[in-house]
Amino acid sequence: MGKKLEYTQDGRGGSIVYLDGEVSIKFSYELAAPPGIIIIFIPKWQYWESQTGLPLKDRDEILEFVCKQVIIDKARGYRYSIGEEIIDIIK
Repeated sequence: MGKKLEYTQDGRGGSIVYLDGEVSIKFSYELAAPPGIIIIFIPKWQYWESQTGLPLKDRDEILEFVCKQVIIDKARGYRYSIGEEIIDIIK
């Protein structure tokens, strides 16, 4: 089936759901002030396994996919920055 994202919006925020076969991870997001466009909330590395049910070794790969796919789907021409608890999609 392959990796994909599904989006829901509710006002100035919503959720981004990462799907890969049986794996489903829901990330909340909010629209941001310039130069940002979106802030995506992610589990800190020490909570990754308990909040996602996935091994920590998968975290970077999943977050990179989410970032790149959000830019393709919603923010062409933008870039991303992965922090400890958030992803910034910025100009």
